[in-house]
Amino acid sequence: MATGKTEPDRLTYGSYLRVPELLALQSPLRRPPVHGEMLFIVVQQTQELWFKQILHELRLAIDLLQGNELPEATHVLDRVDRIMHVLCKEVEILESLPPIEFQAFRGLLKTASGFESEQFRELELASGLRRAAHFKLAERLADVPAILARWPVSLHDAFLLVVARSGPEPIEVLVDVYAHPSDHADVYRLAEALSDYEMRFREWRFHHMTLVPGASSAMGRRAPAALPAVAICSRLWTTISFRSCGRREIGYWLDLLTPVLEPLVLEQAIEVERGHPSRCGRGFVVRCNGHDSNWTSRPTRNL
Repeated sequence: MATGKTEPDRLTYGSYLRVPELLALQSPLRRPPVHGEMLFIVVQQTQELWFKQILHELRLAIDLLQGNELPEATHVLDRVDRIMHVLCKEVEILESLPPIEFQAFRGLLKTASGFESEQFRELELASGLRRAAHFKLAERLADVPAILARWPVSLHDAFLLVVARSGPEPIEVLVDVYAHPSDHADVYRLAEALSDYEMRFREWRFHHMTLVPGASSAMGRRAPAALPAVAICSRLWTTISFRSCGRREIGYWLDLLTPVLEPLVLEQAIEVERGHPSRCGRGFVVRCNGHDSNWTSRPTRNL
């Protein structure tokens, strides 16, 4: 006998993932329509979802590092590295968009750019990019005090806490870790995971910058070379450079050069993202140990 009550809606794949709502979020604006605008929106929205997941993973990784659960934290960071790899591949999909097609709808965005992503700025700060130049840029795009309140300890801070358990001088500790990896297996694997994350992070930033037609040619070979100056774990990269080059003066290149180059790199990123690659033709020349050096090569990893 019917009671008049209806059975509760059954949970389905579509309702659990809210697929109808998700698929309703892509709204190309160009009239007449441009085929590539849908690709642009889908890729950018997908990247925002991955940023959300990375932040979710980093929070767990930091908690694990603070609890000295290094293998577990390394596993989480390996997952983050795989996500970053996917992010880079997604940007490569956008690179298939013909410049003329991209320019057909790029004007609708005016000065808006991917560098205005609040989640990406939070990802930078959560990872440990907290120098003055980054704060200056982030404050224009996001609520920095709120982000810092959510991330009182960054991934970089948590890593240094781990290193500090082995000695007071981080660089010396890490040099010893890389010299005798079997004696420091957990820290070595953690450092490798962080190094991979750093590389993927820079790779994504470079791909994203050069999406603007003509940016790559305007910036020339300096673009990928300059990106290492934006470093999350500078002491780790200092150690890697020390181990690769075998000369102490080279081992400290990152700590010496980052304050000089970082503001220039960020300004280049802004101009490129806003469609003004012609303003980015200036070269990077710095003085280190009394010698002029063109910033034209990446550190060699010899691990």
